Amino acid sequence: MALVRHNLSSIYLAASLGLSIMLTLLAWIFDIALLPVLAILPFVLAASLLYPQYLFFLAVSLLPISRTVEFGSGLSLSFPTEPLLIFLSLVLPIEFVYGKKNRSDLLAKPIVLTLILYLVWIGITTLTSQTPLLSVKYLLAKSWFVVPAILGSVVYIQSWKDVKRILWTFHGVLSFTILWTLMRHSVSGFAFDQVNFTMTPFYPNHVDYAVVITMFLPFNLWLYSEATTRGTKRYLLLSTVVFLLAIYLSYTRACYVAVCFEVIVYFCLKMRGMKLAIPLAFALAIGLVGFLLHENQYLQYTPSTSTVMHDEFSDHVSSTFEGKDVSSMERIYRWVAGGHMIADKPFLGFGPNGFVPNYREYTVFIFETWVSDNPEQSTVHNYYMLQAIELGIPGLLLFLTIIILFFFRIERYYEQEKNNLKGKFSLALGVSMSSIVINNIFGDLIETDKIGFFFFILIGLLIVLPKLAQEFSTHRETSYE
Repeated sequence: MALVRHNLSSIYLAASLGLSIMLTLLAWIFDIALLPVLAILPFVLAASLLYPQYLFFLAVSLLPISRTVEFGSGLSLSFPTEPLLIFLSLVLPIEFVYGKKNRSDLLAKPIVLTLILYLVWIGITTLTSQTPLLSVKYLLAKSWFVVPAILGSVVYIQSWKDVKRILWTFHGVLSFTILWTLMRHSVSGFAFDQVNFTMTPFYPNHVDYAVVITMFLPFNLWLYSEATTRGTKRYLLLSTVVFLLAIYLSYTRACYVAVCFEVIVYFCLKMRGMKLAIPLAFALAIGLVGFLLHENQYLQYTPSTSTVMHDEFSDHVSSTFEGKDVSSMERIYRWVAGGHMIADKPFLGFGPNGFVPNYREYTVFIFETWVSDNPEQSTVHNYYMLQAIELGIPGLLLFLTIIILFFFRIERYYEQEKNNLKGKFSLALGVSMSSIVINNIFGDLIETDKIGFFFFILIGLLIVLPKLAQEFSTHRETSYE
């Protein structure tokens, strides 16, 4: 629906131009290299008023090439995606309320209500935060991830053609970044010690790069299953091989585990095994924590003088199992500190963005490594622990509830309609989400736009899936390839 058809079109126009002018002024003040892009942003946003749904599709599709720009004082934005998400956060609530269709029934779901409670809890912990300014920034950033992802899916995804349009454009941009990285990496003979430099400027490190590929891999296979021409099938099969090769050459251990985990989740969903798998996963996690805490067993894993960073991947893997890899040992250093922080403030936590300013006094010096100075200001490297540290245990439980409801709903969809488009797509959603879930055991990736916004897009697609399935059952659309 074109916004210019609404009486409030002038408000949208003023908001888009005002936001664009503000960003351009900030670019001048902070001497941002992306100034030429920002200068034309007012015209792009004004043109988007005619077809705002394409602005939403554009924000999703450009995630693989988004780039974080630092403004100073801890303020940063990912361009071009986050300015688009901020604009959509202003537009979509109005579009949702004044749209011709009543879509409120799509939001009256347990997962949406839990997501709202989660945002409310973030607001509460922001009020009690020890670093309120950082917490407000976190709350705002989380809001412009959630609002465009959920409302954008409900308002703008009207058909399977829209779903395929998003996936194909995302696939094209992602494929470009993969080929870019592989070509640059090949110059060094795919050396392990050069991998972090090959995907710039599109990804900050090899982890983000590999996770984005891993989480999109199930949709690549879904597009293959839906392709209607031999040429398209061959192309998607080839691209799947390239995706797997790129994951391997990223030398990201967590993504190797995630790919295996995707296969396990695929069969769990098909065999209705999530109701058993999820409690088992919780039991294993609790058992592991109990084992490490029993008689201070975790002290046996303190780093030694032989804890180093390797130039060869084979040495890197072997040192991980031997307890001599610096990145793994640094994780333990921060996890120990995180455990002490949770014990100190279990209910309200330290507030959003509260880990980095507060964790030093909770560290145990015998776990310190030579990279513990943390100049990049990274967090605890476990998103679930980070939730408990910053939002308290209630915040962690709300976040886990969102994930559990997601998988249970996916399993139900597949069981009801396993032989049609809805069932196959629900499997892709579930398997993609599983890769994000497993990778966040070793990182805090949902705080980045590439993975975080995609995480909430998966929830948005889950919400609109019944509508798309109903449409599919009454009218089969021409395949969009």
